Parts: sequence; C-alpha cells; structure tokens
Amino acid sequence: MNRFLNILTGWLAFACVIILGKTGGALRRRVSDQPMAWEDYAFLGLVVASLFFLHYAVERYLIPPGVFTREQRKELLEGAEAGYRRTFFRGALGISLFFLVAYGVEYLRASAVISETKGNWMIYSVFFLILGILGRARGIILHLAAQGKPV
Repeated sequence: MNRFLNILTGWLAFACVIILGKTGGALRRRVSDQPMAWEDYAFLGLVVASLFFLHYAVERYLIPPGVFTREQRKELLEGAEAGYRRTFFRGALGISLFFLVAYGVEYLRASAVISETKGNWMIYSVFFLILGILGRARGIILHLAAQGKPV
C-alpha cells in the first residue's frame, strides 16, 4: 500500500508542476473585463492546492513515512527546527505564500491592462518554496550530523 501511495504522490506532484506551469497563460487570458466564471475560480483553487500539495509531496519524499514512524518524523523535524528557525530559509516559505496571494489578487483583478505588463508572481512563489524546502532539508541534515558526533 505504501508503494502505491508513493507512486500516486509522484504522479500528483507531476500534475501539480504542470498546473503551476500553466499559470502564466491563464494570467494572460484574464485581461478582459469579463466577469469571473466558475472555471476561473476552479483554476485558482487548483493553483493554490497544487502549491500546497507540491510542498507536502517533497516533504514526504525527504522524510518518507515508510522509513520513519510518526514519532521519529516529529522528533526529526523538531530537532531540525533549532538550526532552521532563525534563518532566511524559514522565511522563504512565508515569502512563497505572499507571492501566491499576489498571484491570486492579480488573477482575480479583471482589468484591461495589457497582458505583457502583468507579472507572473507564481514563478517567485515556486522559487521561494524551493528555497524553503532546501532550508528545511539542510536543517534535517545538520540535525542528523549533530546526532552522530560524540559528546
């Protein structure tokens, strides 16, 4: 069952990457003053869900539940927080969410602005998400390295 969940998570993460790749085209299509349709809201919901699921999938890949028990995962993440708490990379996840909100506002704002002037904030959101995940992985590695040192 765990192997099936890993395969399913991988395919869903791939679908999330494709959805996030389509954000620029969707933003360019939203330049007219037409009212929002349910498809627009559904796409925006998919974008938000994709970003959060991608974060979950990469974290699940870094700390696989088949290898670690729930208590071990919790202990590992709490131990990694000590070196990760006050770094730029911790804030990178928050910055990622900020750019996600900026994309949502830009997408929802139906204006007649020329499409070339609109920036795709999702690129920045994904970039800072990657930085945040790298920072968390670094914290985990440093925590594990500190456990191996003799006292």
